[in-house]
Amino acid sequence: AYTIAPQTLLGTSRKKRHVIARHVAAAILRDIRLEDGSHRYSLPQIGKILGGRDHSTIVHGIRTLDARLKLHPWA
Repeated sequence: AYTIAPQTLLGTSRKKRHVIARHVAAAILRDIRLEDGSHRYSLPQIGKILGGRDHSTIVHGIRTLDARLKLHPWA
C-alpha cells in the first residue's frame, strides 16, 4: 500500500517510493477501458494527469513496472 499525498504523486520527487507509486498510477490509468475495449486515457492524457509528464515518461514507467513485476511478482 502506498500512502502518498496527491501533491507528491503529481510532483517532481524522485524518491524511489514516489516513482514506483507514479508507475503504478500510470499503469492503472492505462488499464481503464471503454466498453469497446479501447483505452480510456491516451499516454499524453495520463502524462498530463500525473503532473504534466511526457508520454514517453509514461511508457517508460509502465514498462519498468511490468519488468519489476515479472522479476518480483509479489512486489
